[in-house]
Amino acid sequence: MPQIRIWNDNTVPYKELFGDDQINILPGKFIDMEADDGIRFLGTYNQPKFDGMGNPTTESLKMLRKEIIEPLFDDGTMMPKHDGDLKCTVCGKVCVDQEHLDGHINANHLDAMADKNEQAKRLKGKRR
Repeated sequence: MPQIRIWNDNTVPYKELFGDDQINILPGKFIDMEADDGIRFLGTYNQPKFDGMGNPTTESLKMLRKEIIEPLFDDGTMMPKHDGDLKCTVCGKVCVDQEHLDGHINANHLDAMADKNEQAKRLKGKRR
């Protein structure tokens, strides 16, 4: 099962009861979780606490981010660290870099390109 790393980007420790487990992440540190649990954990909402001026306290802010630490594609390539950075607009496939995305488009979606000049350039390069 793929793993993800949950980082605490806050300046204070993050504490939350998640299911039956107490999650504690020190500032600037991380924990590793199964991908499905980690995504569910990041999506939970906790009511913020407010100070006397009505501003949310630093302790109540959920300043967490995820990092992929195991390959998620069948070919063994890694998913980008920020989901959606390089996503095919036709089928939604997430690619690891621009070269991977261009190769995917050239192999699968040249007929769907709106820019006919770019389509012709890619077709010309594909025939070589």
